[in-house]
Amino acid sequence: MPDEILYSQGDAADELYFIIDGAITLFADLQSVIPVLDGLIDPLTESFNVPYALYYKQGYFGDSDNYNPTRKRKMIQRESTAYSEQIKSEVWVLKKKKFDDVLKNFP
Repeated sequence: MPDEILYSQGDAADELYFIIDGAITLFADLQSVIPVLDGLIDPLTESFNVPYALYYKQGYFGDSDNYNPTRKRKMIQRESTAYSEQIKSEVWVLKKKKFDDVLKNFP
């Protein structure tokens, strides 16, 4: 999955990701947080993406979006964009509903 976006900032957060091989970079679009100089980017067509986390083989991510007890569960949105830049990355995805089912059966 080289050059593939797993999810984008603002998408519904309902999956947990396990990296079997390769690496995944998380980016945050900071144009709404950091005032960007006029003319530097067009806020309607471009974003100000900043990499802030890199996950490698045997790592996982998505848990803070899904399993944070302090966040209300109605519709949690992703706070970043996950992107695979590796020639070969293998990622397993676990849906939140499936994980919640496991927790019910095995507390």
